[in-house]
Amino acid sequence: MVAAGNFGNNFVNAFAGARNNTFETQFKNKFASPIMRNIWQSNFHNIKQGSMIVEQFNSAFRKARQRVDPTNAIPAAVILSTYKAALNPQIATQVYLKDPQNLVDAENYARNAEMALGLTASAKTAEVAAIEALTAQIAALQLS
Repeated sequence: MVAAGNFGNNFVNAFAGARNNTFETQFKNKFASPIMRNIWQSNFHNIKQGSMIVEQFNSAFRKARQRVDPTNAIPAAVILSTYKAALNPQIATQVYLKDPQNLVDAENYARNAEMALGLTASAKTAEVAAIEALTAQIAALQLS
């Protein structure tokens, strides 16, 4: 006869193993080269908000994190401090003052800070900047 508590622990462990054993995780483990993993690590640790609006940065940060840590093994405190350090200084200050306890709260505080500081309207996305640069080049070519 199996004890109820033992059965529950075995089920939880089996479920946790199955959750971390997804096709995507298996595929990356098998085919992602050590060089690519090093590049992903570097990208994650060097990520900065730069000219991105908060929503774009949040998406880029989550994608970089998922590549580096698909099983969520990195402690939440490390992820949170990496996120806060990568924000633009004006936004980061506001997020630090709110002292978020998790990444979701930090992302929400960053969105709110961006709106409060009026940075959303003045921020240009990389795509808009590229379009403007191409438009200027086309105009210059038409003049010559």
